[in-house]
Amino acid sequence: MKSIAAVVCTLLLVSTIISAAPSYMDYENAKDLYELLLQRDLIDSMGNSLIDPNQHRMVRKNQRSPSLRLRFGRRSDPALYQNALNAEYHNDSDVN
Repeated sequence: MKSIAAVVCTLLLVSTIISAAPSYMDYENAKDLYELLLQRDLIDSMGNSLIDPNQHRMVRKNQRSPSLRLRFGRRSDPALYQNALNAEYHNDSDVN
């Protein structure tokens, strides 16, 4: 009796797993969408011949000066460093 119950439970489990698997009909819409996106990308790259179709089109923020990047908690720009020293010197002279 226990073996029959185990077989029935196993069959129920297998049937739910099989019915949950996506069918090939579910992939038709994804295939159409992929083809549409490929066509759109092809049209966009033909419209602008200056863009290499194999190159990523994201614009990088390379206009920033690397000397102004924050490193180790302070800026490496000498002008900012000098301004901070001058301000500190003036504050010390006011106290004395």
